[in-house]
Amino acid sequence: MPELVLESSRMRLRLMTGDDWALYSGYYTSAEVMRHIVEPMSEGQARTAFARVCKANAGGKGAYVAWVCVEKGTGAAIGMSALMLEGGVGEVGTIISDGWHSKGLGAEATAAIAGYALQRPDVQVVMTRHRVGNTAAEGLMAKLDFIKEAEPRGDGLQYWLLNKQAASHVPTHGLTS
Repeated sequence: MPELVLESSRMRLRLMTGDDWALYSGYYTSAEVMRHIVEPMSEGQARTAFARVCKANAGGKGAYVAWVCVEKGTGAAIGMSALMLEGGVGEVGTIISDGWHSKGLGAEATAAIAGYALQRPDVQVVMTRHRVGNTAAEGLMAKLDFIKEAEPRGDGLQYWLLNKQAASHVPTHGLTS
């Protein structure tokens, strides 16, 4: 598997592998974790999705890449992030485990992936989304200078955009590959 590692001051983001099933399923099958994101998956749905994630990661720098967020000080896997690419848009998603919230780690992971995405010549805009009313995510996106779409799309989600021209301040966080 190709190695695509992103680093921030407090985290190392490594590619997700088949060994990360417990972390993945713990997030995606949990109603509590998913309450601000999407509907939780059944275990079968999560297994199917996880197999697709691992296959995509094994291919390298494709249209979907998923990372495990590892806190440098403890070596603990504290979250996961993903980048989905389609038509010049890179969608970033990050989940941080309970106990690690409100420490700026979600912002670090999102900024690292947004910086990586915007370095790619095929990406012009980075997008993120969350359920309407998720005030923690709203604060994080505003902190990173994403622009909130004024008009809801009718799917219960709030969309945020960051384009290449507006993102000159987004750090690249020591991309290694």
